[in-house]
Amino acid sequence: MEKRFSFFEDQSATNIVVEQPVYTPVNETQEVNKIRYRCEQLNATRIEDRIISHASTKKEYLVEKQPASNKANVTLVDYFYEIEPARLSIALDAMKEMEFIKETAEFRLNGDNEIEEVLNLTQMADKWNEHRMKLMGTEFYKEIESRAPKAAQDILNAGDLEFKNQQNIKLSYDRVMLYHLLFNNYADINKVQVLKFLSQIFVNIPVEVVLTNKIKSQNNDTITVHTHGELVKEKLKIGDIEAQYDLYYKPAVKYAFTDYIYEYYIIRTIDKTSGNIIEANALLTEGVKNNYSTSTDCSLKQVRL
Repeated sequence: MEKRFSFFEDQSATNIVVEQPVYTPVNETQEVNKIRYRCEQLNATRIEDRIISHASTKKEYLVEKQPASNKANVTLVDYFYEIEPARLSIALDAMKEMEFIKETAEFRLNGDNEIEEVLNLTQMADKWNEHRMKLMGTEFYKEIESRAPKAAQDILNAGDLEFKNQQNIKLSYDRVMLYHLLFNNYADINKVQVLKFLSQIFVNIPVEVVLTNKIKSQNNDTITVHTHGELVKEKLKIGDIEAQYDLYYKPAVKYAFTDYIYEYYIIRTIDKTSGNIIEANALLTEGVKNNYSTSTDCSLKQVRL
């Protein structure tokens, strides 16, 4: 079965203005500002209520925002992880350097605070080519190549494609929750956003989720906004989903198909003056009700420089 690790692969979004009297944070300063963030993420796969695999990651970033030129720099400065089953950690070990290559990035942002261009893509591609040669010499790669040469080549091809052009590299950031939290129009809470992407657990199944915002609390300095995603069920290919469930998951789960679910919750606390996120929490869950699910639980917080 084809595997996906992207939150919003092949994502497109539509913004709809909602007429309601809500406060919109505005970045009033054009000065360059630097922020240090720590991001912790837990990915878990469950059959019924039993966790069958999970991975936790912790990353620390330096983020430099340049409002006057609509640019932002992101630097991954620390990264570690744990995974169960533990035997899968060999793959993460081999690809760790690639995380630092991809997450030392210079962005040009559009008017909606979305990534428009990766300015240092050429340098990234050069570093990937260097890492590619090292990767081919690792025990991880040699073992895969000895058992399944095509699978080994697919790993290299995936890296080549990721750094090939702007479209591919921008899609790759959808696999990292930090970029979804930071680089979208979260400050304009008057808008409803419609996300369109492919399922992570079913092959070639489009999913559409409508995001709405609600003020949870605010004071003189900060505003906390809850973003809720509502699955557009009428656009799902339920017949195709059920057929794939019967093929891929029912042999392990045993229970018959029930209903497809997708849950999306994000809470951001935003500085009213700068528009910067102070902290955020996200929970995304996709699955078949009561039977099988994958979830991403992510927390982001500012720490001292």
